[in-house]
Amino acid sequence: MNTIKPPRSMSQIYYDFAANALKLAARADAVADFAKTKEDKDIAVGSAAFARRFSKKAFKAGETVICLMNDGELKAYCQQFDTVLAQFVAFAEKAEKELYAIEQRLK
Repeated sequence: MNTIKPPRSMSQIYYDFAANALKLAARADAVADFAKTKEDKDIAVGSAAFARRFSKKAFKAGETVICLMNDGELKAYCQQFDTVLAQFVAFAEKAEKELYAIEQRLK
């Protein structure tokens, strides 16, 4: 008999985003350490800083979601944080491309 897995909670989704942001920050830091030009280093350092800031926000959002008991408040909060998530996803896509280009130049 097949069982249906429950979906991940919103807090877990936010925690996962926070963890992935920290991975992106670590990658950006590694690229910054080996960057050959000031421009490449600035891009990597900026990407790492942005990812760390987002990670803190996502972790805080995960904690906040756990504390919200009213479904209306939870839904409203999640809708607000979705705009932050969308901004991070757009940033992460751009950062991944820029970091990849820098890594290719380092080879």
